[in-house]
Amino acid sequence: MNCQNKKSPKAVFSVGLLGLAMLMTGLTAAELIKITHGTDQDALITKEALDQIRSGKGTAQRYLAQYQKAADKLARRNMFVPPPDGFEPPGDCTAIFGDEARIGERWVKAGDTIGNTKVLEVGPTAVTLLWEGKKITRSPILVAADSNGSRSRQGFTEATKKEEYNKKGEVAKAIKPDVTWTEIVRDGRGLVTQKVVGYGDDNYDVIDFKYDYKGNLNEQIYTDGTRVLFDTAGKMTEKITPDGTVYNLEKMNLNTQGSQGVRKK
Repeated sequence: MNCQNKKSPKAVFSVGLLGLAMLMTGLTAAELIKITHGTDQDALITKEALDQIRSGKGTAQRYLAQYQKAADKLARRNMFVPPPDGFEPPGDCTAIFGDEARIGERWVKAGDTIGNTKVLEVGPTAVTLLWEGKKITRSPILVAADSNGSRSRQGFTEATKKEEYNKKGEVAKAIKPDVTWTEIVRDGRGLVTQKVVGYGDDNYDVIDFKYDYKGNLNEQIYTDGTRVLFDTAGKMTEKITPDGTVYNLEKMNLNTQGSQGVRKK
């Protein structure tokens, strides 16, 4: 009788396997439910984040539109505002002939005005101007001697047959119909530091110009070593020849043809 009530080991093992299978099925189902729920929650979070981004983008665009309107209004308001008042200094002196100088399109003498600039003095190699309370100088590109006491402006203009310019638009070389030419060298301030006057291909003279820190012409040095000194107003004061002879040009009789001034002892 005891043998009949005793269960077979195979039956016990089968029941155990069935229970284990049911347990594994339950765990798998629980994991699937968890994953499905998490995916739905993540999708909801992602949707909320995208909605916030879209909402923030719209808000930013509204703010930017307001600033753009303000900027456009300010631009329209300032579009027709006239530029501030101000005067530029006169341009380069293109020529000196006797007591007159050509600046821009005008021939001027001492005492004339160019805009808000007054011509103080027309020297032999420079023009002194008063601009906004400051003295400035303009060195000529070409200097012509008035030996006859009169001038033909048209003839002088025609003398400059061709002009070559540097990158700043300043005359760097002038060539006359008789093949004589003048080359201009300038420093960073625009002041003429050297002129090379040529009389053909191989024959030429070199004139060097020295200035003080204010831009006033101090000295001219010629090819043969002759030096001409100037005062702060641009007037010639002395001429020093290569042999050391000094001439006082302030006492020079300008009406005497060929005068060399008063020789200093």
